[in-house]
Amino acid sequence: FKMNNFEILKSVLSFANENDEQYWDNLFRNKEDNILWYLSAGRDFRDLLFFHPSYLKQEIYPQLFVHTDFLDYYKKDIKGNILYEDKKTKISIENKININFNNEFHYFTDPRIVELKPSSPKVSLMELKIESDVLGTFYRPLLYFIIENNNFFEEIILKKHLSISHLVTIRVGAGLGGGGRINFRYIEFFLGLIGTKYIASDNYGRDIIGFNIIFRHPILRDAYFSDVNKPYILKFLKEIHWSNYGIFQGDAFVAEVLSYPNNPMRKRFEQ
Repeated sequence: FKMNNFEILKSVLSFANENDEQYWDNLFRNKEDNILWYLSAGRDFRDLLFFHPSYLKQEIYPQLFVHTDFLDYYKKDIKGNILYEDKKTKISIENKININFNNEFHYFTDPRIVELKPSSPKVSLMELKIESDVLGTFYRPLLYFIIENNNFFEEIILKKHLSISHLVTIRVGAGLGGGGRINFRYIEFFLGLIGTKYIASDNYGRDIIGFNIIFRHPILRDAYFSDVNKPYILKFLKEIHWSNYGIFQGDAFVAEVLSYPNNPMRKRFEQ
């Protein structure tokens, strides 16, 4: 029996009561389990806009947005139920439940990555209402994990085989986005393993990609050299004004992740 992504996430969570668990089940019933993961998201919710069908044409679309961050920055500027508001866009919380981890989840922090004091892991499921002058009004579920990015990657994605159809690596250099010590774009070395179809990224951040972490963590090393971690190439789709990090290619961009052996451009590379 193979669990879908919603069942995998639920397997590491503990709900406060039956109503909260029923709310989870109803929210994801009959939905395609396409998940977007935004590392070190902080208070940024622009992925909800940039991956809207009217903004970017895709073969599949995220049905759940997962944000991770070591600190709960997103709570800082909340006014009532409003997460964000400007002249063109308003994002508000329609419903929210707080969820705990169960014993299936191993919480850890790596002092070689995170130079801040460990925090307590937290999870919140929010149903968001997005009102946009350009895209109209729509709703999206968002699951926010207050944990270290690599903890989520190792314990849930790799160990539980959670697939990530959409990945956002915006501003994950070696500032606070990256725990102060690493560029988390090393996750991009695993796109062939975690089933990613689309990626939004920017320049290389403020430090080199933390490739050496792969050899410090046995589970990362084994996953990297796994036969399942197939090679891929990126097909540029669209430039987006997001991170303001652009030095070489402009700002940020969205690309389609194509399996290299099945890629129609393979012959061009091999000639």
